[in-house]
Amino acid sequence: MKISKKFAQDVVMEMKKIIHQDINYIDTNGEIIASTDIERIGTFHEGGLKVAQSGENLVIEYNGQFMGTKKGINLPVYMNEEIIGVIGITGDKNEVGKFGEIIKKMTEILIKEASIREYENKQIEYKKMILEDILFNEGFSKKNILNYEDINGYSKKYGGIVIVSKIFYDEEDNVEIEEKIFRVYRDHINSNGKDLIMKHHGFIILLLFGHDYQRVAYFIESVKKEIETKYHRKVKSGIGRIKNNLEEMKNSYNEAINAFQWVIKDPHEDVLFYNNMELELILNHVDSYTQNHFIEKVCKNLKETEIEEYQKILQQYEKYNGSIKKISESLFFHKNTLQYKLDKLYQKTGFDMRNYKDFVILKIAFTLLKKN
Repeated sequence: MKISKKFAQDVVMEMKKIIHQDINYIDTNGEIIASTDIERIGTFHEGGLKVAQSGENLVIEYNGQFMGTKKGINLPVYMNEEIIGVIGITGDKNEVGKFGEIIKKMTEILIKEASIREYENKQIEYKKMILEDILFNEGFSKKNILNYEDINGYSKKYGGIVIVSKIFYDEEDNVEIEEKIFRVYRDHINSNGKDLIMKHHGFIILLLFGHDYQRVAYFIESVKKEIETKYHRKVKSGIGRIKNNLEEMKNSYNEAINAFQWVIKDPHEDVLFYNNMELELILNHVDSYTQNHFIEKVCKNLKETEIEEYQKILQQYEKYNGSIKKISESLFFHKNTLQYKLDKLYQKTGFDMRNYKDFVILKIAFTLLKKN
């Protein structure tokens, strides 16, 4: 394994902060590719080459003992039992010798961590490439499926479902917090290796396999709770329907987007399954002129604060099937107060929520208000 010159330079600079001695990183050909002594970068280090070839530590007793060397100690750096370079510390052996093994181990740890990050980043990019192909390639067909035969087999057997999430960041948030939140999603997805995830134009999009709707609900609630608890950021998600073929996953994505477009405008809900959409499915196909005309007809005499209050009353009215007692208790009203508010709504709109036909009209109007 080779490490980049930039990364090697970062390593030696970090190590110098610890021991305050010049440090070199030498590749297996004997070239100093990074050093805290800038003039030595790119020069040949015969001692480093000997260490890379023998795998044994080498003490340089005096400057020039070998070509391109200064007194100090040089140690092999291992990765997966293979020598990938040499770390050299310049100075008197009695001073720097005690630091040799520590600096070597710390260098190996940093390289291993970087290797893991590189592998993870490659996996992220690979999964993003597959997911983009499945969801956004207009020409996606059975020919493409052959490239992902194992994933398609998994989707046929267990079903797949698309989730579209958006995190509402603060203006001062940086890339670091975005990466941490993205990792929350990655840490929660299946260990089967088939689940796909990517960041796309401000959204986090997932394609999960082998989840029923109950498991998906638990998954998204767990993710949401962790993000809100750890990072204090709001999360909204739309979820499509389960499909059993990769060719149909685009439909699940469109359904998830559809659900998201509704839930983002609902101050009381953070997650919406396409399966749970009712009136919303029909109202999506009503043109904006007709929607606005209907809202104006029903709600023109209501103030914004009244609209918000009647939204809550309507939700509870539907939830408790018109039971004045239960609705009053849930909203902490006296029953007479609730009746008064319903009478006032009738006076202002001409529609009485207690009348079945009027309830339907109010329900449609307030659903459109939520959308718009």
